Amino acid sequence: MTASLDLDVVYRSIVEQAAVVTGAPAAVLLRLDVVTATLRAVADTGDRPRLAGRRFAVGEGTVGVVAETGASHGGPVAEGERCEPWTGEGVGSCAHVPIGLGPRGYGVLSVAHPDAHGLGPEQLERLESLGRPAAAAIANALEFQHERRIAGALTRGFIPDAPPELEGFSLGLVYEPVGHEVSGGDIFGAWRLPSGALAVLVGDVSGKGLEVAAVSAMVRFFVEARTWDSDCPATVLTQTNRILRRRLPGAVALVTAFLAIVDGDVLRYANAGHVPPLLASADGSLIELATTGLPFGVEDDAAYEGQELRFGAGELLFACTDGLIEGRRGGELFGQVRVRELVAEHGAALSTQELVELAYARALSWAPQLGDDVAIIALRRR
Repeated sequence: MTASLDLDVVYRSIVEQAAVVTGAPAAVLLRLDVVTATLRAVADTGDRPRLAGRRFAVGEGTVGVVAETGASHGGPVAEGERCEPWTGEGVGSCAHVPIGLGPRGYGVLSVAHPDAHGLGPEQLERLESLGRPAAAAIANALEFQHERRIAGALTRGFIPDAPPELEGFSLGLVYEPVGHEVSGGDIFGAWRLPSGALAVLVGDVSGKGLEVAAVSAMVRFFVEARTWDSDCPATVLTQTNRILRRRLPGAVALVTAFLAIVDGDVLRYANAGHVPPLLASADGSLIELATTGLPFGVEDDAAYEGQELRFGAGELLFACTDGLIEGRRGGELFGQVRVRELVAEHGAALSTQELVELAYARALSWAPQLGDDVAIIALRRR
């Protein structure tokens, strides 16, 4: 029951385990809706269209009373007795236990058997024992679902469904949070400044979880906001570090970031401890855009040196997070060398989107289970 955080999977596992531990051929989980004071069938062990989505009022019928009182009920079904939710199914005995943690009720777990002696005190006790881990599994899945909704809301503003159209440029983008979650700690973006120049950002927040998703959203918006006042990447990163320094939660050790601003045929950049992006010329030669300062969060007064390079037609900027570099096979990293070789070989021949997708596919073939979020951006001047 605790092997998954997907609610539907958890529900199905609970009813399957209920049938196993009691020997009952039929089991159903009824979730409590506190707003409507009803119980709704969310999973059962068989194909029972009659139960699908059906609601039972709290305080009415057998399961309704169990939900209201918190007291288990089980044993033979008397002749003429309505044993919801099994009424009309030839049930000889049934058992119902409330599912909850402390004062919070999640619903009722119910099993049924055609034999009047099929479910007695022993089976009821087993079902009650199952109810405790079942409640914990539901609580964990609900908390995970809640965090996913928050993380999705935090990052929805800067995770596009497709790379944005940028006049004069082609942009390729891959973004894959570890485990295919809604969001992660990687930071990326491309946007126009008031002057018409183009800003490109790639970064990484250390750690995992909701705090990391919140910090990644905060960094992304801080950087973009500062670029509206300054088109100097070194200045923007310096100001962002000072803003962030006392706002980083304890779960986040540091933040890396690479910011480039393309203005005409000039690329200005600063690199706060990030994986060095690559600048590829049309003939395939490469330049690494090395770090020019410390990651955010290390020093209050960290200073960032700015660099300036030519960025002409056909030239390519390739940037990624360390999730691409650090995929492991037998202890060996996919590594920056393989990324350099891939960009040198395919950078001029492929579109930007084809290039980033190839890089991600190569990393997956090297290490099918990547252990970190991956963001890859490729930008080419047309």
